[in-house]
Amino acid sequence: MSQFIKMRQLLTNGSKKMIKILLIRHGLTNYNLEEKIQGSLETKLHSHGLKQAKDLAKRLKSEKIDAIYSSSLLRAITTANEVLKFHPKLKLQKIPGLNERNYGEFEGIRYLPASKKEPRLFARINHVDMNFFPKKGESWMHVKKRVMRSFREILKNLPNLKNRPSQTIAIVAHGGVNRVILSTLIGLPLHRMSVFKQNNACVNILEIDGQRVRIALLNDTGHTLSEY
Repeated sequence: MSQFIKMRQLLTNGSKKMIKILLIRHGLTNYNLEEKIQGSLETKLHSHGLKQAKDLAKRLKSEKIDAIYSSSLLRAITTANEVLKFHPKLKLQKIPGLNERNYGEFEGIRYLPASKKEPRLFARINHVDMNFFPKKGESWMHVKKRVMRSFREILKNLPNLKNRPSQTIAIVAHGGVNRVILSTLIGLPLHRMSVFKQNNACVNILEIDGQRVRIALLNDTGHTLSEY
């Protein structure tokens, strides 16, 4: 059974649920600026990235967010904590399954030299090699399995879903992770996931209504300056 069908079954589950998902990418880091592969490495937000996170928080301050999640990496946590300043009653839930892909031996290396050394590492004309394993790293197929497992668990355990079927949740993650979620939810083959551009501090809005999944907003950075 495909991941897409499994997700549809979970979303339906015999009831009408309206779930709004604010899917967010973390703010700019030094590695982003230097065009280095960060993957599973711990990197801090650049000063401009922190400004992006603050701009994002202001944009979301009027949202009635019921729960907020992030990967367990510092750049995502820092971005989420800025959002929490306007939603102090919420507690950030850190989900390691939402961490960015582990690029193994290529982490910390600039993109261009890495891609020359290993052409299978990155997308080429919007086609990703799903099964390539960097040494000590992960394939995109492995990333998809853990990310969507975590995503399903989030949806299964939403707070007060029985009493309040309409909810808004925020997920702060990474470019690759967001592309996996977006492509899976709309049934796009994973090898085409790079068609989704994900700038730093962008917001995507997904609306799940019963069996229907709608992308209401994609890669929006109107609240801040974002070029990466």
